[in-house]
Amino acid sequence: MNRKSLHLSIRNKGIFLLLFLVLLLVYSCEKEPVPLTTNSVIKGQVYTGYPETYEGFLVTAYGPYGNSSAFTDVNGYFQISGVGNGTYYVEYSKEGYGTMRQYNIQVFGNDTVTAYIVQMYKLPSSLKLPNLRKCYIDVRPRYYPEKQWICFDTDVTRQYADKFGLEFMLCMDTSDDVSWDRYKLVDFTWSGQYNGDSWSFYIDPEILRYMNSGNFPFKSGDKIYVKGYPCNKGESNGYLDTYLGKRQYSTLDKTRSTNVVSFIMP
Repeated sequence: MNRKSLHLSIRNKGIFLLLFLVLLLVYSCEKEPVPLTTNSVIKGQVYTGYPETYEGFLVTAYGPYGNSSAFTDVNGYFQISGVGNGTYYVEYSKEGYGTMRQYNIQVFGNDTVTAYIVQMYKLPSSLKLPNLRKCYIDVRPRYYPEKQWICFDTDVTRQYADKFGLEFMLCMDTSDDVSWDRYKLVDFTWSGQYNGDSWSFYIDPEILRYMNSGNFPFKSGDKIYVKGYPCNKGESNGYLDTYLGKRQYSTLDKTRSTNVVSFIMP
């Protein structure tokens, strides 16, 4: 074979290989992945604390072969059948409730996998949040035994209380740029009361330290900045989003917040 023929042969082989790879790519892109098995089941239960609301939650399993859904029954149970093998995440939702997810649900051939029971929480009120007038350390009125509390005065009055949503979480940080994206501590332990015509709420610093024992990020004398976000107060533990690796709150409204106030940690 002369040199010219050799060059043509190599070039032709290169063109053939390129065409083969293009066809292989096109074929693989067009063909949907096919599960080895399609007869597995994902089942579980939803809990709300109010039995009359267990029914009608949409539960959707997302995996490598699309998604499948089912609704919970009157007892909160669901079952998603015809699931292919693979790794899934399950999403729980219903109008008026927060949306939650469970990740890394492993399904093998002919499996029946039971997901962890999920507690769902109602979304907080869409009413406006209170304005935080000031924050300070003082004795809580009409409370025994007398001791120092972290006190928050607001603009909520008895006459107009129905215009305010009083469900929120508090983000705390040593920076005045405190927010849901920047905080060292979140708090749900506060409790409120009317003093005369005005509504105030309070945090017991001893309980705050106890609830975060071993991981309390502040020391006495620190200036702490506080900002509130609408969130169901019952969802104090949130849930661990294993995909993001952080704790999430299904009812948290990140689009609305209170103004920022500060106090000196006792």
